[in-house]
Amino acid sequence: MTQLLPLTDQDIAQALSQTLNNWSYVSQRLIRKWHTKNWLESMAVVNQISIIAEKEQHHPNLTIKYSEVIVELYTHDINAITRLDVILADAIEKDIQGIIN
Repeated sequence: MTQLLPLTDQDIAQALSQTLNNWSYVSQRLIRKWHTKNWLESMAVVNQISIIAEKEQHHPNLTIKYSEVIVELYTHDINAITRLDVILADAIEKDIQGIIN
């Protein structure tokens, strides 16, 4: 499956500059942090990410704090960033905008 091939650093840099400009690439992971108003808003973000992840059948690591949500994406099967991670990050980015003001 071509989607399970690791992306090159150039591919990742291109995705970050074009569609994922709020994400960062740290230690072979795509990372995004959202600062929220409170616990309930954090949970709303996590719940929405869960729905998107299930739809895509690709699941991120999530860290939930009172007023912060951290998403860490990589393809666990090959321990690298793949097209699946970019697709999921883009879907999350577009959908979460409606939750956090």
